[in-house]
Amino acid sequence: MTISRTFRTGSLLKILVLLPVLALLAAAGANAQSVNQNEKRWPSIRDFIWDHKPTIHDGAGVIELDITKRAFDAAIVPVSMKVLVPQTDERFIKSLFLIIDNNPSPLGGWFRFDGNRNVSTLSTRIRIDEYTYVRAIVEMNDGEIYMTKRFVKASGGCSAPTPKASDLAMPLGRMKLKLPDTVVPGQSNTAQILIKHPNNSGLQIDNISLLHVPAHYVQKIKVTYNGSTVFDLVSDISLSSDPSIHFTFVPEKEGEMKVHVVDTENMKFTQNWTIKSTAKGKKSATIY
Repeated sequence: MTISRTFRTGSLLKILVLLPVLALLAAAGANAQSVNQNEKRWPSIRDFIWDHKPTIHDGAGVIELDITKRAFDAAIVPVSMKVLVPQTDERFIKSLFLIIDNNPSPLGGWFRFDGNRNVSTLSTRIRIDEYTYVRAIVEMNDGEIYMTKRFVKASGGCSAPTPKASDLAMPLGRMKLKLPDTVVPGQSNTAQILIKHPNNSGLQIDNISLLHVPAHYVQKIKVTYNGSTVFDLVSDISLSSDPSIHFTFVPEKEGEMKVHVVDTENMKFTQNWTIKSTAKGKKSATIY
């Protein structure tokens, strides 16, 4: 009787101790299954970009990806990428992919630099349609590929309606260039380009007609300074409406920045600005 009670008591204690452990293991298993499910599109995306199935190295120490874990507004999710390695004549970044795995079109942006080694940071705003991995992938000039990824909880961004109130603020294709307080030749400067465009994904519903709004979005953005490429971007529906891109550039001297944009209706927009160095303490105004 005493042995039986002791056994039952001991078994109960063991079960009580094991229950939290089993719960944690079950949760870990569910999380692992969820992670595996969220990785399922990546092999197809990888094989579409590179048909030779290259080795992709861990991008820690090469490319930093900064994005929220849970987005407040899935239609406007800020994302920033920072190059962590020095770029030299011998070794530099050839291109950068921004991929959103579970979006209807996973391409957030394909940035090509055409030998420009001065872009160290890039920031933009993207749409996220469902819980997904977001990836920043750089391809070096020697063919080596490095990737950093982050899991983001957001949904509905690709079908969220484009704000109507802003449609009359500026004409389609109008651009703004924002410069730092001081523009110093020979040093890295950060600029921002804003492009007026609805970037309709084709998934939004018009509130009045209840029909799908036809897809109409920016496909190509090319930025040059004094005729040399800063970056050449190919994008898709994953860029938010009114695309905004922050980037670094190194002006060797005063000159002209030019932005050329092409959208899916083959509408073309070009704008250029004369950039002058600014004395310390004086501010560079936003240029329209």
